[in-house]
Amino acid sequence: MNMKKKHIITLLLSTVIATALLLPTNVFANTFVFKFKEFLLNENSAAENYLDFKSTREITVNAPKKYIEQVEVLHKKGSSLAETDVSITNVDILTNGEEVSFINVFVNGNRRTINRPFETDGIKKKFEIGYATLNDNFDLRIEVISENNEMLEVMNFKVPEGSSDIFRINQKFTYKTAGKRYSLYDLLAGRNVFTDLLVEHKLEDIDAEFKLD
Repeated sequence: MNMKKKHIITLLLSTVIATALLLPTNVFANTFVFKFKEFLLNENSAAENYLDFKSTREITVNAPKKYIEQVEVLHKKGSSLAETDVSITNVDILTNGEEVSFINVFVNGNRRTINRPFETDGIKKKFEIGYATLNDNFDLRIEVISENNEMLEVMNFKVPEGSSDIFRINQKFTYKTAGKRYSLYDLLAGRNVFTDLLVEHKLEDIDAEFKLD
């Protein structure tokens, strides 16, 4: 088969797959990208379709990168110390990745933006934000944003009330799979790796791909 004819067939194949399954494709890189969630769901035939012409070693699963390494909350309860009646809260967020530009912080749904870190070495960046009059337990949402306004990571968690007048919550996050690439065969052969991948990431955030050649 000559190269021109092969190229036409490749383009047709990528178009047919993308149209039929409504999944994104990158024709220029000769790579078909899809959501791993679609592959694992029983209600569609994506897995069957792809495995008809690609082996498990030819399908690559990409774990998303994680950027938030640590969140520390310091909170003084209202009316907790003599002659004081205002709660005071500080939130420190440590990120890892030069692509991190700024952070949106939501407390109980109200957004504030931290435009620059107060401490950085260019890769790791520490952001801080302070609040007054918060309740002694609250919901915290952190959005990590790039310079191009791309959402890099979102984290949600509840801050429970501590037992002391001033309490600290210091949570560190470590991952075994973040930013790594695995063949589908590797995930099947290493059950623990497959489990770690699904525990550490939302299924809808995991991409997979295969070459069209």
